[in-house]
Amino acid sequence: MKHSMKRIMIVLTILLIVSTSFIYAITPRSYYGNTSKYYKWDSSSIKCYVDSTITSTFSTSVCNSIKAGLTAWNNSDAPAVTFTTSYSNWDVLAEAGDYGSSGWDALCTTSCSSLSNNIYIEDYAIIDLNTYYLDNYLSVNNLWRAICCHEMGHAHGLAHNNNEDSIMNEYTTGYYNYLGSSPHFTAPQYADFLGVNAIY
Repeated sequence: MKHSMKRIMIVLTILLIVSTSFIYAITPRSYYGNTSKYYKWDSSSIKCYVDSTITSTFSTSVCNSIKAGLTAWNNSDAPAVTFTTSYSNWDVLAEAGDYGSSGWDALCTTSCSSLSNNIYIEDYAIIDLNTYYLDNYLSVNNLWRAICCHEMGHAHGLAHNNNEDSIMNEYTTGYYNYLGSSPHFTAPQYADFLGVNAIY
């Protein structure tokens, strides 16, 4: 009887650990820290404007890597990203600038207005790439792609995920270790697709 009870407790503990990891993977990013409210796009496609100065300041290959990262989620249930050349007609703006030693190499800021069933609907998102840190890695196109994929994950509503192989790891070196060996993720991983598909 003692052995049976012990075996049941071990199985229950394992199930609890596995289910907790799964729940974390599919939990959408909270809106301003309120875990009962989330945000998402209310559209099947969104338009992204990549600041034209990125090509002239850096290179076409950097710009193409940024675009590849932004569209990396197009195989998920999240709205498909398309590109626009009109600055007055975008849902997502990707821009680069020197923001100094802020501690972040990229940042996604979202604006939401309407609330429906505890879900905020996004109006727009702005992805800022901090060249203070990225200038030294201009030739590492996959790094630009990975960072933009990560920030687009936030724009789609995902939080950080440090528990699994994920492009949404809180730290850049957690998903793209440009200072050493793997992991080298430049696209959403299995846990990321679970998360974004749970939102949409």
